[in-house]
Amino acid sequence: ESRMENNANKQQIIGQAFRHRICTHAFHTIHNIGSQARSTLNKYANGDLSVGQHNNKGRTWAGSKKFTEGYDSMRDSLNALMEEQRTIQRLGPEDDVVLPLHLSRRKCYEQWSRERGWEVTKKNIDTGQYDTPENWEVVEGFYRSEEEALADADNGSGGGDGGDLRKVAKLAISWTVYSKFWISEFPQLKTQGRVG
Repeated sequence: ESRMENNANKQQIIGQAFRHRICTHAFHTIHNIGSQARSTLNKYANGDLSVGQHNNKGRTWAGSKKFTEGYDSMRDSLNALMEEQRTIQRLGPEDDVVLPLHLSRRKCYEQWSRERGWEVTKKNIDTGQYDTPENWEVVEGFYRSEEEALADADNGSGGGDGGDLRKVAKLAISWTVYSKFWISEFPQLKTQGRVG
């Protein structure tokens, strides 16, 4: 019986605090909860705490190996940059690394992309907005695809280097992915920003 009294007291306190009552639909609308989230909340409230099963279990995306290689390459490049700057600035392993003024996040991205075989182009020079990777140019000495490298080897027009698959440009990673990766994986690697 004390439990019922306790619930009655709680309802009375809530009733006094909020004079105007609203229905659950209005509550969900105010808090931007859609119908799918609402049904999930109702399931959880009714005690069904099971996790939904997806049909993709055990499958891997065809491009995941290439994308993993891109993340590994970004990680290696940023680790090397951080260690180089720690050595130059004589910092400890726990200190934040602030890059010199001539090194910005964008400059590091452009250099990293160039090492992978892509010359990053800008869509708008005034705003610094990059073009999509599909429109980038291949750095001289690199091939856009393995097929292009093999065709060059068959033609023999590679100047003795034709068909070298090591010179095929790696997967192009967009600025957004690179920037988010830097921020999430390397928060201690900071830039000084614009001066003047």
